[in-house]
Amino acid sequence: DAPGRAAVAAALREAAGAADTTPLARSVLCRHLAVVADEADVEVLRAWLSDPDKADAARLALDAIASPAATPPDRAALLADAASDRPATRIAALSSLVHHHARAAVPVLTSALGDADPGVRATAIALLARVDGAALAAALPRLDPPHQTLALDALALHRVRTARAAVRALLDDADEHVRSAAREALGAVGDAGDLPLLAERGAHQAISRLTAPGVDDAIRKGIESDPDPARRLTLVQAAAARGADDLVPTLLRAARDVDEGVETAALRALSRMVTPDAYAGLIDALAETGSPDIERIVTVMGRRLSDPAAPDGIRARVYLNCGVNERALGRTGERLGLLQGTPWTWAGNDRATVAFDAKEVVIEASHLNEGQAYWLGFSWWDYDGRGRAQTVTINGRPVSPKIRLPAWTDAQQPAEALTVNIPADEIKDGRVRIGFRMDEGANAVVSEVWLAEGGDSTAGIRVIEVEAAVPRAEVRANEGAEKRVLIVTGLEYPGHPWRETTPLLVKGLAADPRMEISVSEEPAILAHAALGDYDAIVLHYQNHEIPPPEGALANLSRIVKEGRGLVIVHFASGAFIDWTTRVVPEEFEVLAGRIWNTQRRGHDPHGVFRVRITDAEHPITAGLEDFDTLDELYTMLDGDTPIRVLAEATSRVDGESYPIVFVTEPGKGRSFHCALGHDPRAFNEPTLQLYRRGVAWAAGLPLD
Repeated sequence: DAPGRAAVAAALREAAGAADTTPLARSVLCRHLAVVADEADVEVLRAWLSDPDKADAARLALDAIASPAATPPDRAALLADAASDRPATRIAALSSLVHHHARAAVPVLTSALGDADPGVRATAIALLARVDGAALAAALPRLDPPHQTLALDALALHRVRTARAAVRALLDDADEHVRSAAREALGAVGDAGDLPLLAERGAHQAISRLTAPGVDDAIRKGIESDPDPARRLTLVQAAAARGADDLVPTLLRAARDVDEGVETAALRALSRMVTPDAYAGLIDALAETGSPDIERIVTVMGRRLSDPAAPDGIRARVYLNCGVNERALGRTGERLGLLQGTPWTWAGNDRATVAFDAKEVVIEASHLNEGQAYWLGFSWWDYDGRGRAQTVTINGRPVSPKIRLPAWTDAQQPAEALTVNIPADEIKDGRVRIGFRMDEGANAVVSEVWLAEGGDSTAGIRVIEVEAAVPRAEVRANEGAEKRVLIVTGLEYPGHPWRETTPLLVKGLAADPRMEISVSEEPAILAHAALGDYDAIVLHYQNHEIPPPEGALANLSRIVKEGRGLVIVHFASGAFIDWTTRVVPEEFEVLAGRIWNTQRRGHDPHGVFRVRITDAEHPITAGLEDFDTLDELYTMLDGDTPIRVLAEATSRVDGESYPIVFVTEPGKGRSFHCALGHDPRAFNEPTLQLYRRGVAWAAGLPLD
């Protein structure tokens, strides 16, 4: 929440700025400050650039939060800094090289693995794993044990599968920490052939993370036939962590193992795998043995199976208790996996299990049949009464209204079960991602998830109907007005808070009652036929480091050239960029008039500048006066498309004048481009008046 971020930022600023803070500590503090920084913090960091003791740490933070429109640092200067005699400068240079010149960074990072300063070596390891894991794996033998441990952790984090041989070579290293890190890394980069090595070393957590084909079969064979009880115990523990339903019969047999440790581990595993097969098998075992341990587990499982959150009448193809297991394998091959979230069980209630995340719990369903529709059922519970309200998403697209979760604390409301249909066209390569996004409350949670075929019963369950990939747009003002205007937002570069600026834009445009103002937070609408239902499209969107929706630019171009209006807001001049080449397509230049050129200086430092009306004859600017604004003065706009400049501003950096507001007319359409609007402070009344008149002109309305 905003007050919390501000408090953390203030503490980090104070600690990072203290005179007795070491360079390494200052670097760490500034990296964290980058996560919660607002514009005021950015100004503090920029001021620190002139302080020799703080400049390097400030550069690290500014690299992480810099606008993409900023001019990349000179590569030669960064290479020179990488050879500085100051470790903090070398660390900052390595980080900047990776951020701005990744290819040139690899040999420098490889060399820095042998740096005299341990902080530089650690930084080089973390960065090299990110940009060239194979190079880091090749360097493993020549690192000292502490840095081998760091490198193994980094290779595991990035799942560098080419490092498998190098990791295996360190399983029996003389250093205990290296051996432990190698075991865990092999779980991330290994395959089924590594299972015997890991079982021999008792590495059940590493085995549980193996994702290659054949791992479950190898675990099954090992539990049933390995003569060593210690290895069988490890494999049973791994099976429990994997949560694969098809391992239940094997675990039922292991629950009668001659070794007491294996038997106990198998029973514990079965108590977490709540399936009818496991329950029936344990009842049979209880009848044969009368074991009090089995009786206790049967009781626990029975309560869970009768929980109203797991409705009768649904035959699940695969079931995942998100608070107990991270993965589940169904009887017919489908899988469910927890991609984002942490399992949790509330103390005192073994049925109150959830996966939680600060923003969104994400489940991936995989090994699905192409062209087949499925139902995803789930249960959720605001057990501790923290005011949770959530939205369901499919492949990142919201598909439900905001729904308030039932609360047990105080209200005594039981968990609720719902189901949502997954349209066949949402399944790509046999996979689909379902999210549970936090709207209100402490965090996002989900308890259980199960997958059923589209034709299976949903009786007694609240149903969320999802149309096949139809993006949503919500009318925010002047419903039924003469002209329909759509603001497309929902994705921006960090530093451009669209959630805060969009309501200001809506309010400013709504002052013209002739315009119905709608908002879509799903950029996919740009590729949809529904875009043609609007008289003007306001592009408040920039595809930050992800591809734009397929076909979006072509669809937008066709609609505008056929006669609709287009409005470009601030950094939407960089929309549709190819992040590999860092080039904005020329086709977009024809629509926008000018677009972001990544080779040019981005903008003046954020601050106050004067906007001068240069064309008082155009209907948009007729009668308007010059004004001052707090914003970014863009200097990176480029292009050859004929434009009519309506307003400009003079840079404090180079003294040149730059177009700030201009129009062009692609085909039969009208485009209004305004470079103002960095943050809420930029949407002052003169700026909103420009946008209001510009949108009305683009939509074809007359202006007084």
